[in-house]
Amino acid sequence: MRRALHPWLSVGPITAAIVVLLPQMMHTSPIDSATERVSEVLLGGVAGLFVSFVLVPWSAFQHTREVAAQSLERMAKAVPGLIAGFELGLSDAEAHRLQDGIGQQLRELSLIAAEAERERPLRMAADPLTGPLFRTLLRLRHDLVILGRAARLPLPASVKASLQPPLMTVGEEMGGHLQACAAALMSKRGAPPRASLDAALTRYAAEIETLRQAGQLRKLRIDDVERLYATGFALEQTRMNLIDLDRCMDEWAHRG
Repeated sequence: MRRALHPWLSVGPITAAIVVLLPQMMHTSPIDSATERVSEVLLGGVAGLFVSFVLVPWSAFQHTREVAAQSLERMAKAVPGLIAGFELGLSDAEAHRLQDGIGQQLRELSLIAAEAERERPLRMAADPLTGPLFRTLLRLRHDLVILGRAARLPLPASVKASLQPPLMTVGEEMGGHLQACAAALMSKRGAPPRASLDAALTRYAAEIETLRQAGQLRKLRIDDVERLYATGFALEQTRMNLIDLDRCMDEWAHRG
C-alpha cells in the first residue's frame, strides 16, 4: 500500500540511484557498478534460497499435517470425558473445557491451510489438498459438540443398564481410533483400521433398536427420547465423517 501511494519507495528507483551515483563516488564505470549490483542481488537471492530449502526448509503443508494431527489428539482426549457425561451428567463449563482447545486448534489450522494453498504454486511436489482435511476435522468437532450437549444429563435410569456399557465402549474405541489417526497422519501412513469402532457403534445402535421394539422408549419423557436420538445421530455422523477422514489420510500418506 505504501509503495503504491509513494512510488519512490519501490526498489527500482533505489537501484537506479545506486547504479548511477555510486560510480561517481567510487570512480568506477556504470557497467562495473551495474554488474556489481546485480551480483549482490543474485548472491542475496541464492543465500535466501539456500536458507529456505536447506537450512530451514519450513513447509506450510508439513505444518498443516502437524496441526491437524494435534487437533485429532485433542479430540481423542475429549471423547472419554464427553461419553462419561452420560453416566453422571456433564456441566456446560466442563463441556466447554473439554472442547475449547479443539476450536482454537482448528482456527490455527484454517490459517495454516490457507498459507499452504498460497505456497502450492511455488512447490514442485504434488501436494494434497488442505480443504477436505480441514472441513472433515471441523465436522468431527461439530459431532463432539452435539455429544456434549446430549451428555448434559445422565442416561435415564430405566435404560442405563442397557446403554451405558456399549456407549462406554464406543467412547474408548473412538478415542483410541482418533489417537491412531493422529499418529498415522504424522508418520505419513494411511488410515488405521476402523473395524472395532464400527462394531462398537453397531452394538450401541442395536441396543437402541432392541429397547424400541420392547416398548421401553415409549415409557421415557420426550426430552430423554430426544437426547437418545440426538446421541445416535451424532454417533452416526461421526462414523460417516471418519470415513471421509480415512480418504483424506490416504491422500496425505507419503505426501506433503
